[in-house]
Amino acid sequence: ALDSGYEPRRISDSSIENLINSFPNVAAATAITFSKDGHPFYQINFPAADRSLRFDFLTGTFSWAQTGTVGRSRHFADGSFVLNNEVFVWGATGADIYRLDTDLNTDNDEAMLRSTTTRAIEIGGDRFSVDELWLDFSVGQAPAYFPDDDAAPQIIIEVSKDGGNTFPIKRFVPFG
Repeated sequence: ALDSGYEPRRISDSSIENLINSFPNVAAATAITFSKDGHPFYQINFPAADRSLRFDFLTGTFSWAQTGTVGRSRHFADGSFVLNNEVFVWGATGADIYRLDTDLNTDNDEAMLRSTTTRAIEIGGDRFSVDELWLDFSVGQAPAYFPDDDAAPQIIIEVSKDGGNTFPIKRFVPFG
């Protein structure tokens, strides 16, 4: 819950802490905070690792934030401010300011890649199966300029069978 007063509280778990500790030069990290659609976010950027983690205080989950869809990289935003109930962000150079719009499928005019990883589920070491998986999305509008189906938005579902160490099973599903 957000209402913990001014007392510090732990929002990460050992898997997030191990991940962060694996990054080079953590002392150079930058962070931004903002709220969108009722969700207060804390985003921390690790320039030396070229990665960004975002924490959603409403859902209590971490996710990756990235600008662009090629490889793995960080989100470009290094700072943020609110003006007229709109969130604005800027990058490391500070030369350009952008309105953060979660209703568009672009970020700084580049296609967005967002992912969320849930905690590993264990049932006393026993194997189990998932018969149904429901994904709930807040849907915005995807730009209409995709030249072919390969460029259209996709959902990628990855499954790990070793506690989140590797994700060998992937399924790509068109979305948009």
